[in-house]
Order: sequence, then C-alpha cells, then structure tokens
Amino acid sequence: MTNEERWKIEGRTREDLRNAKQNIAALKISIEDYARQLEEAGGNLRHFLTNPVGAGSTGMTSLQYILHFFRSTIPANIEDKLKEFERESERLQELEKQVAQFGG
Repeated sequence: MTNEERWKIEGRTREDLRNAKQNIAALKISIEDYARQLEEAGGNLRHFLTNPVGAGSTGMTSLQYILHFFRSTIPANIEDKLKEFERESERLQELEKQVAQFGG
C-alpha cells in the first residue's frame, strides 16, 4: 500500500467517523425529545385520571388537552380507553348527584 492509498483510506475513515458522530448526536437529540414528550404525556395522563371531567384553565377538558398536545405519543387503544374513562366518569358524577338527591 502506498502512502497516497493509506492517506485516502485514512481520510475516508475520518470522514465516516465524523459523519457517524453527527448521526449519533442527531439521533440522540431526537430520542431525548421523544422521551421528554413521553414524560409530559405521562404527567398529563396522571392529571387526567384525577380530573377527567370539566374544563381546566385552558378551557379544554383534560382529554381534549391531552389529545391536542400529545396525540402523536398516545396509541389509539389508549385514546379509546381515555374516552371511555371520561364518559364513565361523567356518568359516575351524574349517578352520584342522583343518589344525593335521594337523601343518602
């Protein structure tokens, strides 16, 4: 192998190394951002579980807020469960009001 061939190989290897480092950095940023979104979605899901009915400070219900800001991170089957939880929570509130009217 000549010095020129070695230089070309070394140059390509160094360029590949630089590209790999850039790719790793970009992927890491993207994955970190997704992890942050999941954490935020998780916090909002926990809030939803304690406040499933009624509008919040934004004027949206907890479910509307979650779906507006985190729909891309929430699988369809979980979205269905959230909607069902909201409906059942509203039903529960209504039934509790009716029972309270009975006096006990």
